[in-house]
Amino acid sequence: MTTYRTAVADTHSGKFRQSITIGPHALGADKPVEEGGEDGGPRPFEWLAAGLAACTSMTVKSWAEMKQLSLRRVHVEVTVVHDGERTTFEKQLRLEGALDDAQREGLVEISKLSPVHQALMGAITIETRLV
Repeated sequence: MTTYRTAVADTHSGKFRQSITIGPHALGADKPVEEGGEDGGPRPFEWLAAGLAACTSMTVKSWAEMKQLSLRRVHVEVTVVHDGERTTFEKQLRLEGALDDAQREGLVEISKLSPVHQALMGAITIETRLV
């Protein structure tokens, strides 16, 4: 079992703006101006997209290094689309390096094994309590 550092969000200036800390890291979240925010940071779903993109890139890069593949760079773009009933994470990978088609397809499959991808596809439990 892995326990990650706790993310802490506190209200900030404006209607939606949040100050977020995770360990020594200071981040922010907000909504765009057209949604009543100040655009002082990514929306919460954009943070999810960033987590999925980063974890995917790390997973693919580390796998390629372990297999000694000629992968120079991994570029991952994740867009979140929510239609009211379903949320879809659209993930695009660009793999740069001297890779053949089979290696590229293999790395696409490996990208689906990233821990964040697996968490988003699996059962998620959220426990909420008032302190």
